[in-house]
Amino acid sequence: MASLWSNSHPTQPLILGLAAAVVVFGTAVLSGGTLYVRGREALIDEVRSDLRRTAVVAAASIDSSLHRQLTDPALEDSPAYQQAVAPLRNILRSSTSIRFIYTLVLKDGKVYFVLDPTPKGDADGDMVEDHSFLMEVYEEANPVLRAVLAGGPAATDQEPVTDRWGTTISGYAAFHDDLGNAVGCVGVDIDLDSYEQRLSGMRSAMGLGVLLALGCSALVGLVVARSTSSLRQARLLADENARVLKAERMAAERANRSKDEFLAVMTHEIRTPLNAVLGLTDLLIASDADSEQRRHLSTIRTSGEHLLSMINDILDHSKIDAGRMTLEELPFSPKESGEEVLSLMREAAQAKGLRLELLIDGPVSERVVGDPVRLRQVLLNLVSNAVKFTNAGGVTVTMRATHPGGAITFSVVDTGVGMDEASRSRVFTPFTQGDSSITRRFGGTGLGLSISQRLVKLMGGLITVESAPGRGTAFAFTLPLRATDRPTTSVLRSTPSGQVPSFRGRVLVVDDREVNRQVAVAMVKRLGLEVDEAADGRAALDRLVHGGIDLVLMDCQMPELDGIATTAELRLHEAAGKHLPVIALSAAVTPSDRERCRQAGMDGFLAKPVRLDLLAGELSRFLHLKTPSPEATRPAAGVVVLERQVITTLRSLDTNPAVFVHMIDTYLREATETIATIVFDGVSARREGLAECAHAMKGAALTIGLSRLAQALDTVENVVLSGDDQALAGAATDLEQVFAEGSAALRAERSP
Repeated sequence: MASLWSNSHPTQPLILGLAAAVVVFGTAVLSGGTLYVRGREALIDEVRSDLRRTAVVAAASIDSSLHRQLTDPALEDSPAYQQAVAPLRNILRSSTSIRFIYTLVLKDGKVYFVLDPTPKGDADGDMVEDHSFLMEVYEEANPVLRAVLAGGPAATDQEPVTDRWGTTISGYAAFHDDLGNAVGCVGVDIDLDSYEQRLSGMRSAMGLGVLLALGCSALVGLVVARSTSSLRQARLLADENARVLKAERMAAERANRSKDEFLAVMTHEIRTPLNAVLGLTDLLIASDADSEQRRHLSTIRTSGEHLLSMINDILDHSKIDAGRMTLEELPFSPKESGEEVLSLMREAAQAKGLRLELLIDGPVSERVVGDPVRLRQVLLNLVSNAVKFTNAGGVTVTMRATHPGGAITFSVVDTGVGMDEASRSRVFTPFTQGDSSITRRFGGTGLGLSISQRLVKLMGGLITVESAPGRGTAFAFTLPLRATDRPTTSVLRSTPSGQVPSFRGRVLVVDDREVNRQVAVAMVKRLGLEVDEAADGRAALDRLVHGGIDLVLMDCQMPELDGIATTAELRLHEAAGKHLPVIALSAAVTPSDRERCRQAGMDGFLAKPVRLDLLAGELSRFLHLKTPSPEATRPAAGVVVLERQVITTLRSLDTNPAVFVHMIDTYLREATETIATIVFDGVSARREGLAECAHAMKGAALTIGLSRLAQALDTVENVVLSGDDQALAGAATDLEQVFAEGSAALRAERSP
């Protein structure tokens, strides 16, 4: 006998049709019930949302100072009361859904009514006075209301409240005085009867839906076919498609892995010769090259850094595409980040006669938590583009906050060529620029703005652009950077070209590439240090057994025993109480790479290609400076006293000459006293706070254009750290003379 479910059974179509009809009808009824429940919840949420908005609007209309005066019930009919209640009366008249609107205050633990626009009397016939009188105690005050009165956010009752006025749902919003202190709150009551009609309509719609579902289920039951073989063929085809899709997905994943591996290998291989090019160029610049040679070397260095920048852009774009871009959470100063970016771009701006300025608008937090490297990358991209496309005027970077600890809005505004609507629409598209002529005229990969947009999004913001042809361009983005009291991440300062410090000690350079060792050894020797070499991790450990090493420069990627494993083994066998500084040298520069180095016990990190100034800054954390000679403490005579380009830029800031004169007078007034203090403390060998003071004045000197003074202050700062009192006294004496020259030059500029 054939089974009921076999294709040969005569009643199978009816059975399958009935089963399908039951399933469809049951699903429809279940879905309809779910929609009704969710619709009812959405309706209640809508009521609460309307209540909060109405309460907030009403709270904004309250005169808090006038409201605070209404503490005597005798003022119920006073002009002040009528003036204060007028906004609430207007709101009550404008809405038919509001039953009551009133204000309350919290005093001595009790809640009192203050303002109520409801007419006095019993208009609804419930034998209860409708109006709430001034300073009448509200006995039914619930915790939600009390929380808002205590200064909390706008809120509503979770459930309807039944009191002597009937069944309502209430919303509350606080209003504040000019100092932000909570004065009271506005309460808004809505009669729920007006929403019952909407619920009834939803129930009717649900009933109609059930009837429609019944009809549809019957129709589905009638049209169900019993083509088992067709279903089987469909399943086989679906399985085959799934296998094909799985194979294609695995092939795509293998291709992505191959691409990532290729990029990683190529990055490492490209950085290795770049490390030699830039490193040796730095060494030649720091040597006794003449002006023409220095110019050629600067061109080589600029070209190499441009190539490195393009490599980094391509890698960042690839990491973001793959979803592997991670952000650091470090304390840093937004203002210092902006100043660093402007410092990097100042030379390019001055070469074009452009004004470059940083403005702080509002209570921008001094220290915040975020990714300072990525923020500087975004700002540098925007400022670099602004300088590139601006021929006259200037570039302004603004950091704005509306309240302490709040989000910070960064904007970069230029007076450049601007863009039309078509260019703006594709400005964030990867490998694309405003038009083809831009690439020919200015160069670039077209990745900078695309990466900036995606980095800002990763940091929780959104970047926007406003521009018009001939009117400049304005980029802006807001980041939710959390304020902190933690000390900020230190920033290494660049060593001026041609002037490098000299350290004491012996350094071990560990790298499997001979060209990398050659560059690192030359740099270390240029910094006055003795140096040993090791071609792999095992050779490095064998050398360290004999002692005499003060610091290790460790390459991370080496065959057999890499830098991570070598450092871990060094730390494992290190004697108690001793710690040999290890600085990582790596072509992999992601936060995870840095973290791996830190966890292995490394003390510092330098990305390849290594720059001489950054190497000096990192070494200064662990090694002592050699005592400089008296000649070394004197500023170079070749440095100009006053930079003409800076003076020209300062004069162009305002058409009124008096502004420039006031700027010069202010600097001279403040600098004269401070420089005198530095000179006195230097001659007296009073070192406390001297380096910090000299560093602060160095920045001011560069801003006003006194290059020789800035160099003299830099010398004082370095000599303070050397511990040589005689050299410090000589540097302080030279500083006094250089300041006199600079002051005279500035006074000559202020004269008409």
